[in-house]
Amino acid sequence: RPKVWLVPPKYKTECERIYAGKDSYLDVGSVVSFADILRCFFISLIVLYQCPLRTKLQLYAVPDCLLTKMALRRFNISTLTCTAHFDRWAVMVNDFCAENKVHYKLIQHGSIKGIVSKSNQHYHMTNKLTAVDELIVYDAIEKELMLAHVIESQHAPANIIYAKPGFHVDENIKGDILFVGHPLYESLHIAIYESLALEGYQVYYKGHPKARPSPLINHVGWSPIEESDSFPQVDLVISYHSTLALMYEDIGATVFIHENEEVNSSDYFSFINKIRKSLRHHDYHLIKNLPDLYYLYKRPYH
Repeated sequence: RPKVWLVPPKYKTECERIYAGKDSYLDVGSVVSFADILRCFFISLIVLYQCPLRTKLQLYAVPDCLLTKMALRRFNISTLTCTAHFDRWAVMVNDFCAENKVHYKLIQHGSIKGIVSKSNQHYHMTNKLTAVDELIVYDAIEKELMLAHVIESQHAPANIIYAKPGFHVDENIKGDILFVGHPLYESLHIAIYESLALEGYQVYYKGHPKARPSPLINHVGWSPIEESDSFPQVDLVISYHSTLALMYEDIGATVFIHENEEVNSSDYFSFINKIRKSLRHHDYHLIKNLPDLYYLYKRPYH
């Protein structure tokens, strides 16, 4: 457990609420100087000028990353713990640890099994991590994916530990189906729900905790779950490649994983038919010959 949490400006308000009275945390803004802020401002302007507007880089994050790295330099750090896998924070922490010979502990915060799905075949990490000393991952499969896609192969960490977050469903909230949602898949999930709505299933919707859904979600007909620590007990889960879906699979739920399917496409209708068959007959088979869809075999509850 880290002795101190260093909170970037973007997350200050949220972290004050979460960590108040529980942990020691420092806001980056309270560590850096006014000169650091000015330097960050001018560097950000240069970056914005040099990078075309059409770039896919998340340039809005440049000031936060720069200020956080400046704040880190003001501490005598022996170990730096980070949960980012392959975003700008991961690259920034990797560079800092490499430059300052700091022990880099990388903790997995979500499954990356979806990285090998069809929709992510174009994905290629141009800046793999080279300074990780200690890796904490969910299991052996996740470890291999980390070493293949996130960490540079010749810089594999010597210390690798398996650890997975606990997960418990709320036995007071029971139903048939749970949608694990994300704004990217709202239209797909709504279409799937509407195709099943007349069959009388109790359906819940749980959105991504960090991606705000549209107001439409509250008027579809399912039961939205807004509490971050509330997980209904269901027989079937419909989800994109999410960690929560895999956690439900671990306790025996049937989990249907989808790509970003086009509504009314042949794969979409095949997906719906497989869900109906599973719900009506509890006859579970691996979906074959579908390039974009698969679901996980159902195991008995523990």
